[in-house]
Amino acid sequence: MKLFGTIVLWMLTSFFSDVKAQENISFFRSHFEKASSEADFQQLLDTEISDSSAFNVNVIKSYKSVCHSAMAQFVFSPYTKYKMFHEGKKQLEIAILTQASVENIFLRLIVQLNTPSFLGYSSDIESDLKFLQTNLERAPVPLATKRFIVKTIIETDNHNYALESLSLLNIKEII
Repeated sequence: MKLFGTIVLWMLTSFFSDVKAQENISFFRSHFEKASSEADFQQLLDTEISDSSAFNVNVIKSYKSVCHSAMAQFVFSPYTKYKMFHEGKKQLEIAILTQASVENIFLRLIVQLNTPSFLGYSSDIESDLKFLQTNLERAPVPLATKRFIVKTIIETDNHNYALESLSLLNIKEII
């Protein structure tokens, strides 16, 4: 009987930690989609990662690194702007090297598409688009996130790349 109680306790703990993990990554996804102000990006940077999944932690770190880069737009000093952008970019590249995912590749792509050319951060645009075209449909992310990815990329309205090809993907919920 004691063994049964231990197994039930373990199952409940696992269930609730999985629920908590999904809440944490969901928080970052939904708040990032709405972020536009310095306060919004700072809130994401200040939020502790409480996820138990290594994959989710890596994705959350990717969101945070883009927020760090985005904070550069709110400072006056060109040196500080460059430093913040570069630090966030470096953190994002580490997350991608650790484990490339649809979300961190998307994040790198939108940063590249929205970065001034003189910063020289555009060498992965084509490969990132190809990665998303290949992997987005079957990625284990919520449908709303997939739609946000496609919408955000297309809205960059960068005419140098075939961004609209992403809208042709058959995006559906993965269960």
